[in-house]
Amino acid sequence: MNKNKCFITMVSSLIILSLSINIINETHKNKLKSKISNIKNENNILKNNLVNLRKDINTKTEKIKYHEEMIKMSKKDFKNGMINSFNHLKSNVDPIVMDKIIDSIIIESNKNDIPALLILCLMFQESSFNHLASNSLNATGLMQIVPKYHQDKIDKFGIENNELFHIDNNIMIGVLILKDYFDSSENIIEALQKYVGASTKNNASKYIENILNYYISLQMIYF
Repeated sequence: MNKNKCFITMVSSLIILSLSINIINETHKNKLKSKISNIKNENNILKNNLVNLRKDINTKTEKIKYHEEMIKMSKKDFKNGMINSFNHLKSNVDPIVMDKIIDSIIIESNKNDIPALLILCLMFQESSFNHLASNSLNATGLMQIVPKYHQDKIDKFGIENNELFHIDNNIMIGVLILKDYFDSSENIIEALQKYVGASTKNNASKYIENILNYYISLQMIYF
């Protein structure tokens, strides 16, 4: 009798243990299924985020390309304005020389924050776009630079005096001089007075009037 009771108790324990194991396994299965489901959801979210990110990148890339094209067009339009202004002032200059002058003006304008059109108008007043121009004071080239007054700038760039006739050299030094005068003056008229070397406003009045008239009229027509 006791043996039967022990057997029954043992069988019951095994059944209970088996049921418990099944319950635990089922619980683990459910937890595992839940984790797998969460992982799938997270993967879907990541995929959607990646798709949206790619769309955003493509959109921004297209915007960047658009702005780059607009900048190119703007630069092209600006140079065309400079070419038209140059030809308006003087139309019989070799196109290759004109293009070289305009490119150099734009470069130095951007470097020194001086309006390119103003440099062009000043240059025309000074030399009439003759890059070989000189006078009795030894004023040299397009910007009519007098070496003895600006030897520090010339030496800084290792330019020999004869090399001041080179278009790039002459415009670079001339714009640096103009930049110094702008920085030390209260207005554009005072800066131009210093450039021409006038001791009084009356001496430079016609010179400055011409430059500013060119500048204003060309700005209105071509820009």
